[in-house]
Amino acid sequence: MLIAAKGMGIRPGRFMYSSLLFITFASSLFMVFNILFRALWPGWLMHATLNSAVALSRK
Repeated sequence: MLIAAKGMGIRPGRFMYSSLLFITFASSLFMVFNILFRALWPGWLMHATLNSAVALSRK
């Protein structure tokens, strides 16, 4: 992440901390939905949605 931050001209500290916060938040949210629905599909659906959002934002 440090190399990516330097390449994009972003201060590494802020970039790395916000990335770690998002990774922790997203993982926790996936886990909560999987536990609430007692199935894997909610986490998979959320993961696919985030992947699509990231892919669209890069176009």
